[in-house]
Amino acid sequence: MVSTHVLAVKHHFDARTSRVCHWGPLSKIDERHTPICGGPDDKDNPHCQTADGHIDLGLSTLEVHCPYNKCDSILTAIYDNKLNLQQKIDPVTVDLGHLRVDQGILSDRVTEAESQLFALQLDIKELKTYITDLQERIRFLQHHAEYAQWHYNLRVVRQSKLRAKTSHHSLKIDLAHLMMFPSFSH
Repeated sequence: MVSTHVLAVKHHFDARTSRVCHWGPLSKIDERHTPICGGPDDKDNPHCQTADGHIDLGLSTLEVHCPYNKCDSILTAIYDNKLNLQQKIDPVTVDLGHLRVDQGILSDRVTEAESQLFALQLDIKELKTYITDLQERIRFLQHHAEYAQWHYNLRVVRQSKLRAKTSHHSLKIDLAHLMMFPSFSH
């Protein structure tokens, strides 16, 4: 079996400079395609058990194991995908920024609406107090109107009685006066 040389490359995207940093070759594999990893921590690394084309997607580091003659194309593809992914992420980030701004505006509008609602509630409370006071005044006026009507009726009754009494007295005087005539007495 012919041994196949494998280049293990650490492909790191530097967020500060956007440069691509690589380290390697770090390992070779034998005819059984079992990687012999070069780093001291790689003996327990499960990724070292995969021969070609394996990519470990970490937070900031990509660890690539690939055949020697394909490493450049794989790294280029990874870098292009990274750029394409970033181009897709950027509009999302912008949209999220707009969303945060919109959320802030919406939050301000909610706060303003809550303030207006609170002011409206105070106005309603004041209006209820005014209505209650107005109802008390109406009851007071109704009471006085009823008293005035009762007093007026009493005066009318008294005046009617007085007129009736006066009329009766006048009638008595007229009858006495008539009795003085001789023709009337016969």
